[in-house]
Amino acid sequence: GAAFSALIAVQFIFRRLPVMRACQLGTTLIAVACVLLRQQMRAALVVAWMLLIGYLWADWMLRKGSARPSATRAEWVAISMALGLVLLSLLALGLGLAGLLRPQAIMISLCLATAGQLGSLRRLIISAYETSRNLRAHLTTEEQSPELAVLKFFLALIVLFNLTWALSPELSFDALNYQLAVPRFYLENGAIVDLPYFWHSYFARLVNGLFLIAMGLGGQIAAKLLVFVSGLIATTAVYALARTMRSRRAGLWAAAIFYSTPLVSWLSTVAYVDLTLAMFVATAWLAFLRWREREGIGWILATGALAGAVVGTKPNGVYAVPVMIAVLAWVTFRRRRGLDGIRELAGFSLAATIVALPWYLIPWHFTGNPVFPLMNGVFRSPYWEPVSTMTNAADFGIGNSIGSVFRLPFALTFESRLFDEVLPSGGVGLALALLPLGLFRIVVARKRTYMLVTASITYLILWGLSFQYARYYIPILPLVAALAITGVVEWAPAGWARRLNQVMLWVILVAQVLLIATVFGDIVKRNPLGLMTRQMSEDEYLGRAVLPYRAIQFLNQVTKPGDLVIGEGVDSARYYLRAPLVSVVESTAVRGMLVDANEEGLAAAFAEHGYRYLLVNRFGVIGSPRWLFLQASFLERFATLEYQYNHHEVYRLHETEVVRKALAPTN
Repeated sequence: GAAFSALIAVQFIFRRLPVMRACQLGTTLIAVACVLLRQQMRAALVVAWMLLIGYLWADWMLRKGSARPSATRAEWVAISMALGLVLLSLLALGLGLAGLLRPQAIMISLCLATAGQLGSLRRLIISAYETSRNLRAHLTTEEQSPELAVLKFFLALIVLFNLTWALSPELSFDALNYQLAVPRFYLENGAIVDLPYFWHSYFARLVNGLFLIAMGLGGQIAAKLLVFVSGLIATTAVYALARTMRSRRAGLWAAAIFYSTPLVSWLSTVAYVDLTLAMFVATAWLAFLRWREREGIGWILATGALAGAVVGTKPNGVYAVPVMIAVLAWVTFRRRRGLDGIRELAGFSLAATIVALPWYLIPWHFTGNPVFPLMNGVFRSPYWEPVSTMTNAADFGIGNSIGSVFRLPFALTFESRLFDEVLPSGGVGLALALLPLGLFRIVVARKRTYMLVTASITYLILWGLSFQYARYYIPILPLVAALAITGVVEWAPAGWARRLNQVMLWVILVAQVLLIATVFGDIVKRNPLGLMTRQMSEDEYLGRAVLPYRAIQFLNQVTKPGDLVIGEGVDSARYYLRAPLVSVVESTAVRGMLVDANEEGLAAAFAEHGYRYLLVNRFGVIGSPRWLFLQASFLERFATLEYQYNHHEVYRLHETEVVRKALAPTN
């Protein structure tokens, strides 16, 4: 806190900032050093290659569609980067459906994609060289604004902090349960296959397709770095949105407020998809606004593909597109634009369908429900109870009444703990509390502000009426941050009001930065600095940060191909276990075995289906065990304790005489 306060003071003392430039260069060198110390240069190069290929193809496609960059270069870069990732997700989907998910096939595909854009690559290199020649003049211009220079250094420090965590092994529940586990199993099988023993596998969609390419060539850290870069692209999109609405200063402040949001910082470091979804939402709206002002088939196709990525990443992404679709339909039919309008509407729909639909057809093919197990009261999959469940939605939020919806902005900002398991108050940042100032821009702004405000409010209402979980709010945060900060800047354009406005923005930024560490959980056990300085190995780090990890290491040594493991309270470590992990919570098949079962019948069923080991988190089994296989009598008769560490136990299930008789064929 003291260091950040000192940096703020610098901008009021010095009018020229060579020290700031040196500090920014220093953070870049430290970032490269972190990658080298973690020996993750391969993962970093894989992600850089993916971004380069995606950008070249997206840039080429936009230009072929007669789209042209605006004065805000960041806008074109953000849209092209995001659109390139959409194209790569389609490549991963094709390889998965063709049964070609092997490192060699992925490498050949990327090489062919690169070869197809050698001309564009040459032009990009020439452009980068010319830009570097003008760098000195660019830096001289920046010296005229100490405020923005210090602000950029703030952002660089946050980026560096996030990078150190992104380079560490994954520790988070959903990432280990399915976000990384499903791509790992797909890669091991060489294809997209059914994984019926844990229902979360059907939640893997478009971004997990990107993980397939990243993990296939660079391991899990490459997938994490891909999410980390998604956060940077989303931040660039926020900058572009705010700059085109107000000014460069508003753009940088909006980007800083967005990226310093504690939950955004945490999401930048884990293999979750919410931040990548935010990137798709922000860039989809950027492309749509560009089409709205200039029109043209290139921009509307890009909008459709990015909107498809929004829906194809997560079902709640659909909340961000109704206003976009309504405006597109109004422009097409109300203005009677004839064949051009019909062509653009059809292009948007086709692009969105091609990108989004396959990721729902896959679970539909496996289960009969495209959003399995959600809405099973509608789709009636035989593999789940016929109820339209929203999983644990009732555990979060402040209720769905009309009064609660009006209270949501205040509650989400200052009572964030109600919207997540461990999120501290203030964890989602202060942008939402500032959004009313963004509404002021409706009085003075252009049409794009109307649409962004309407889209934000629509998303928040739908989110408030469905699943009030903090992470599911993040996708609309880019729009909220851009609107809120441009509103703040609009209220104070000059004089003493501007100085007061500047102090308020710095206070908000510092407050958010100071809260970042609180969203990382047990920062003592999870601190990755020991990995950076080589004071501990990855196994040592995971052993103290992931509670079941030692027991999983033991199981990895004793299990054989074909063995299954019954787990209780250990789904959070599925990725690190080589053998398939089956739990009562995740598997309807195991729940079926428990219905009206006795000990002998259950032991025989386990043996018949290949369950050889039992992994139990005793810390989570307090009091009387709820499942028959955890009862002391069952364990004494049909299991042998083989490993015990840190409240976790490994039992080997064995075939007693009773089990052998039950399995013996009858005449």
